[in-house]
Amino acid sequence: ENRRFLPSGEKNLNQIITDRNGNIWVPSYYAHTFILSFPVNQASRYAVPQMEKTVGQPASPLSFVYAGEYYWFAQRRGGLFLCNPDNNNLLSVAHIPNFIGAKLSPILVESKDRVGIFTVMNNNEVVWLRLDGGKSVEKEEIVNLPVDDWIRALHEDQVSNLWIGTSNNLFRYNLLLGKLDNPVKNI
Repeated sequence: ENRRFLPSGEKNLNQIITDRNGNIWVPSYYAHTFILSFPVNQASRYAVPQMEKTVGQPASPLSFVYAGEYYWFAQRRGGLFLCNPDNNNLLSVAHIPNFIGAKLSPILVESKDRVGIFTVMNNNEVVWLRLDGGKSVEKEEIVNLPVDDWIRALHEDQVSNLWIGTSNNLFRYNLLLGKLDNPVKNI
């Protein structure tokens, strides 16, 4: 049964996350997004029909996060989206006035202390995003790094530090104090 669901050949799996119902979600570039539901021991494809209407192709996220009852996902074509799983409504962040022309990274990290996500904008700026009223996205600038130091990874630890990996450095931003330091230089 699962052999027919997943095509033969390479599968580019990007990430594995769990939702509040105990399902495992696997976004993948090929074979598109699918959900593994272990309580019923089956794999099933999760479709976002609005995605095909918006960008002309099925949902095939590079990464996604379940935060605040919505799925945030980064798509190679079309950028960052929010999906309401209750009604499959889709919101394209790229079409919101504050984000037109901005380059949003597929790096998505769920915030531990508040509803929303951290991501990277224009290669060197960490921003926090949250859904605002169901029709727009609020953006808060967290920290800007030097232009020549592109952000490659983000991680929020248990004591409110946001670790920022770049091409050359490892930064630590204390979210409570608003303080940036650079504990590892010239990696």
